Amino acid sequence: MPKQSLRQMMLAKRRTLPEPAARLASRLVQQAFLSGGEFAAAQVVALYAAIHNEVETTAVLEAALAVGKVVVLPAVVSEGLSFRRV
Repeated sequence: MPKQSLRQMMLAKRRTLPEPAARLASRLVQQAFLSGGEFAAAQVVALYAAIHNEVETTAVLEAALAVGKVVVLPAVVSEGLSFRRV
């Protein structure tokens, strides 16, 4: 299956996911990330603002700021994307 077709299919599935299931999945993904070595070792964490049932990043944002990590979010600028510190 071509990559673009797979992406469209997965996006359609994610958008139809019931909100309670999406919240649970987000919580589980964030917990797994926060308990991993990559998060512990990182000095800078790049996140995004979730839309359309994407995995929420709020718990990661709060945890990163609580332990003094630098957190950046992408911003659209005329040249493309630029990361801005939270």
